[in-house]
Amino acid sequence: RLPAAEGEPIRLAESADSATDRVDEAERVMALVGELAEPQRVDGQVKYVLVARGQADAYMRLPRKGGHVEWIWDHAAGALLVRESGCEVSDISGRELDFSQGRRLARNRGIIAAPTLLHGRIVEAARAVERGIGP
Repeated sequence: RLPAAEGEPIRLAESADSATDRVDEAERVMALVGELAEPQRVDGQVKYVLVARGQADAYMRLPRKGGHVEWIWDHAAGALLVRESGCEVSDISGRELDFSQGRRLARNRGIIAAPTLLHGRIVEAARAVERGIGP
């Protein structure tokens, strides 16, 4: 099926470990985007593969509390696969992931991977939730 077809629930890929992803905040973001299907919970970079293959509409990792900065090796290969599939990958502000800062994504906060039209909607919703707007 086409990713995020109009009127269909959005299929989100999430971490199998709910402590890793901020599930409550992710649900708030996605409530602004559209109806959410039951999330697919998987480990590692499989989340990126699901988006690249069209088996998930989006992967979102919101910034964790305490200033956690993502490790590059947890995202580089998956981000490349998603981009090569024609989708977009950015941080939650819409900035391209910067893999030039050593071992960590020091210039990025969070991650959003999704097809182009849906990606922009998720970035807007994430910004709104950060400003305290939304459910």
